[in-house]
Amino acid sequence: MKNSVVRMLSGTMLLAAIMLVSCAKELPGLKLDVENPSAENGANLEISQGDTPKIPFTVGALEGYAVTATATSDNELYPVSAVLDASGAAGILSIEAPEFIFEDATVKVDLTITDAANSRTVAKSFEVSAKSILKDQTVASNCHLVTPGSFIKFAAVKGNSTEKVSAEKVELLWQDAVGLVDSLFTLTKNEIYVSLAKELQGNAVVAAKNAEGTILWSWHIWVSKEDPTANLMPYTYTPAEGESQSFQFMDRNLGAMSSELGTAAVNGCFYQWGRKDPFPGPNYDGTIKAIYNNNGEATEIATETVAAENNIETAIQNPMTRYNGVSAGNYGWVTKDVATISKDLVLDLWGGVSKKKSMYDPCPAGYRMPQLAAWQFLSDANVTKTRIFRDGAPETPANSDQMGYKVTFDGKDFYFPHQGESNQKTSLEAGYTNGYGKPSNNWPCGKLWSSQFDGNFDGTAAKKSYFRAYTNNVTPTGFSYYANFNLGYVVGVRCIKE
Repeated sequence: MKNSVVRMLSGTMLLAAIMLVSCAKELPGLKLDVENPSAENGANLEISQGDTPKIPFTVGALEGYAVTATATSDNELYPVSAVLDASGAAGILSIEAPEFIFEDATVKVDLTITDAANSRTVAKSFEVSAKSILKDQTVASNCHLVTPGSFIKFAAVKGNSTEKVSAEKVELLWQDAVGLVDSLFTLTKNEIYVSLAKELQGNAVVAAKNAEGTILWSWHIWVSKEDPTANLMPYTYTPAEGESQSFQFMDRNLGAMSSELGTAAVNGCFYQWGRKDPFPGPNYDGTIKAIYNNNGEATEIATETVAAENNIETAIQNPMTRYNGVSAGNYGWVTKDVATISKDLVLDLWGGVSKKKSMYDPCPAGYRMPQLAAWQFLSDANVTKTRIFRDGAPETPANSDQMGYKVTFDGKDFYFPHQGESNQKTSLEAGYTNGYGKPSNNWPCGKLWSSQFDGNFDGTAAKKSYFRAYTNNVTPTGFSYYANFNLGYVVGVRCIKE
């Protein structure tokens, strides 16, 4: 009897087990859908430095069960994370790019959804392409011409040379647009990195310093949306004796944002002859353009009377100081005593003797200061030169209405603004004169430096005891290829192709 009961119970239990299994709900497969992170052509999602793209994803077939999401990256420089919403049915995958991408990379990302209660997972993988915009400025220069949003690296060397400086620290000295320089740093002491704001253009000067804070060298960063080298102005000068010389000018002054007369953007930076560092140029209202430090606070160019017999090294250490001569018009920035300085130190500061780009040349890579012969087109009757007057000027305009002039070659117009100059006064602005738009100015001029020193003014008593260098000579009433200014004057620059 007992055996039959046991058998009966065993059969009942087996039937119950079979019924339980047949009534159990079968779990559907867990699903994971990630919004396609690739481009339409199937290429990987591209991310740039500083980006944090967020990619939506959904989880299906939860059937009331709780799930977790985890994300991993095979590159620690690109951390990832995944966050589910309250329902657990959707989430966001985030990828964090570093502030600076120094080289291209392909990053593999894995996203995994886990349903621990049911011992099931689902995963998807994809790749992300990290693109570096870092541009190595391989040619040494005192000026680096770049576009907005650039990230550049250049060697800490003295201008157009291979002489290195050791940058213990780097500093933004000035910028003429607040926020133009987004970041500035050095990693190796021998290279300098500059990151520029995406939408801004303008000029900046950055410096390398030693541990004590002394400036070792400084560089001009010229940030322009337009390419000043895309439309060069050609000119060939054929002297009465000797070989012809061909020149190609940039279409704008060094540091200008535009090549079209009409706004202050056509005015470039100012320079003392022979110095590598720019000063801010003028506005159209007769003022000097404002400049700012790294904190966005207004700063300015200092003015001092030259106190050294050889002021070249002092000027390198003080690129934000404009030096006046020891008396009105005398000596300029280079020395307090012309009898004690070596003329050889001065004559070739801008390559006027060698006819080659010098260590102190202010032009960007591939360009240099023009020798005096390059300006011969101003005296060439075969070259068409046309004065440009402001809109709304009377039918018989005054000298003050002249904004500049254009030179026409092969049907193309090239504009030269009446940017004026600044003479030796207590400040750059106090000395600013002969520029278009300056109130009460009836003599707007367009003089620009050449690379050559005027040998007629070599510092001897018989030759007026002060140094001068050649400029071109453009006035409201005449065009001529040469004039001269004391080295302490501040004048614009137009570069030529090397």
